[in-house]
Amino acid sequence: KNKAKKNSKNEKDEKLKKDSGNTKKVNKESKRSVKKGTKKTRKISKEAKKIKKLENKKNELNNKVSELENDVKEFKDKYVRVHAEFENSKKRLEKELRRKVDLITEDIFLDIIHIVDDMERALTIDDDKKSNKKETEGTRLVYNKMLKMLEKYKVIQFDSIDKEFDSDFHDALLIKVDNKKADHTIIEEFEKGYMLKDKVLRHAKVIVSKKENTEVEEQ
Repeated sequence: KNKAKKNSKNEKDEKLKKDSGNTKKVNKESKRSVKKGTKKTRKISKEAKKIKKLENKKNELNNKVSELENDVKEFKDKYVRVHAEFENSKKRLEKELRRKVDLITEDIFLDIIHIVDDMERALTIDDDKKSNKKETEGTRLVYNKMLKMLEKYKVIQFDSIDKEFDSDFHDALLIKVDNKKADHTIIEEFEKGYMLKDKVLRHAKVIVSKKENTEVEEQ
């Protein structure tokens, strides 16, 4: 009987030891699991921080890209405006330069025309007085050369005799009675008119006819 009790006690002790060992094993495994979970959590947390840091960096780069794009757009707008202003200024300067050159050119041509006028008067006087033939021929030769030179630069005389008076081309110095001509007909010419291309360089100075007893219209 004592032996049976002893065996029963031993069995209980073995069972307790076994249960205790199992408990310790479970606790160890639990601790390991917790430890592993903690490590995993820490690892996930680190990865999350890295991802967040990368996202922040990405956002910063996107912001910088947006700023640079805005800067480029602003620069392009400024360039377009400056370029347009430059082109407009260039055109204005070119136009002003052409205008000044044209005015200077016209003045030069008018000075030459005055010389041509003097030569025409000299030739008229020589023809009337029947002066030295050689001198007259020399004057006429120079006169013709000057006319050709003017024509080369599109400066051309235009005829006015027997034409109707036109204030766009003629300056009326006198009005003379002439019943053989229609009113406002040009019957004499003091100075010839000249065209420079399609522009009147100098108006012709003329005498205009009117029939007797015809009232003169106010110009």
